Amino acid sequence: MLENLPVETVEYRLSPEEQVCSCCNGAMHQMSTEVRQELKFIPAELKVVKHVRHVYACRKCERKELETPIVTAPMPKPVHPGSLVSPSLMAHIMNQKYVDGLPLYRQEKQFRRMGVGLSRKPLPIG
Repeated sequence: MLENLPVETVEYRLSPEEQVCSCCNGAMHQMSTEVRQELKFIPAELKVVKHVRHVYACRKCERKELETPIVTAPMPKPVHPGSLVSPSLMAHIMNQKYVDGLPLYRQEKQFRRMGVGLSRKPLPIG
């Protein structure tokens, strides 16, 4: 069950000053280790992705007062025009709604707890 998960190892050692025998003040050596495993939950993370399109024009044509061609760099279309929803966020919302059965009003509350006031009303989900 746990074989497919990444593993983070945290080791606890005594400092050299603590590796002194309390009976004879001799140096102590490591004789074994004790291992305990636990599952660490890393909550979802939201971040803003700014899509910046650069627009270009010809200076030479501008100087000659010619009809200057303006070229705009292509940019991926949004999932829903005017919405903050990215493809990954839409997939998460739909998975929670249709696979996990979590209603949109509860998801809205989850986003509020994460510091984002996403409303369920403009979401293009049935």
